[in-house]
Amino acid sequence: EVSNLGTSALVVCGANGHTPPLALDENLKVIRAAVRAASDRIPVIVDTVGADIFATLAFAKAAQRAGAEGILCAVPDSIRSSQQEILGYFNAIGDQTGLPVLVHDCLSQAGLSLPVETITHVSTLPAIVGVVDSSADRSKAEALRWTLPERFLRLSGKVSLISSHLALGYHGSVSTLANWAPGLCAATHQAWRKGNVHLYQTFAELIKTLEERIDETGSSPFNMEVSDMEALTLAGLCLDPKGGPFYQARR
Repeated sequence: EVSNLGTSALVVCGANGHTPPLALDENLKVIRAAVRAASDRIPVIVDTVGADIFATLAFAKAAQRAGAEGILCAVPDSIRSSQQEILGYFNAIGDQTGLPVLVHDCLSQAGLSLPVETITHVSTLPAIVGVVDSSADRSKAEALRWTLPERFLRLSGKVSLISSHLALGYHGSVSTLANWAPGLCAATHQAWRKGNVHLYQTFAELIKTLEERIDETGSSPFNMEVSDMEALTLAGLCLDPKGGPFYQARR
């Protein structure tokens, strides 16, 4: 259903959702369910960061066997010593899985914000195809515009900075909001690409309002007002709030 609304990939087992409280076998059930649901229409990308390189590799290899087509990976807490160690870590993930890897620059998840120089060096590794920028650092985003090759994907991980990131040439975004309003997120990007400034500003303002509402209610879709979800559904921008487990749990 989300592929019909314009979503181009599914990211599962992310730190904002499933991974921390789930065991490996439970994460694999999530991955297999996502792969079945995607049915080869859109790729499934798995966030595989572990406590160290061994845990991350074990998870990444298991995710590949479960049908994942890409890896999203931050730097684990155990790696801090040098740029070379960070490069070796990402290189190992790509080499030993054979899957394309997105680097997640996420201070809240990894406890480390990657310097521009490190991301630039990482972009030269064959298996690394892009970066999800959740750093909320506008100056870094500006610098990456000039230091990264055009083929290297730059994806926004901060909804609050999506306008700034798109203006700097970012190719898209990975958004928690897309879990329950995928059509809205996709339509926002489509309006930007088509140069429809009025429509883009309308959607961007709606996203900002929803993000503020989510923050107020605890960052959980089933804490939102059902009327808000139904309005988005009628507009074709949201999954049916009455048809999913989040709505049923809230009821």
